[in-house]
Amino acid sequence: MFDLGGSIFFFLPRLVGKKIPQDPKRILVIRLDSLGDAVMTLPALEVLQSRFPGAHLDFLVGENVRDLFALLFPDSE
Repeated sequence: MFDLGGSIFFFLPRLVGKKIPQDPKRILVIRLDSLGDAVMTLPALEVLQSRFPGAHLDFLVGENVRDLFALLFPDSE
């Protein structure tokens, strides 16, 4: 499932004519409201961190998963 999602994430900007920055400073992860969605997203977040090691991850998440991300990513906002 992640392979398809990852492919869509990295190839969608090419389809709409936008480029992914080679060295982004910040990455915003949006709308992880349920605990199951948040847990299933963790492998993708690990890939983002390894692909863009200098980028700062920020999260726009629901209140019910905020503590999970604060625990797993203490340097994020």
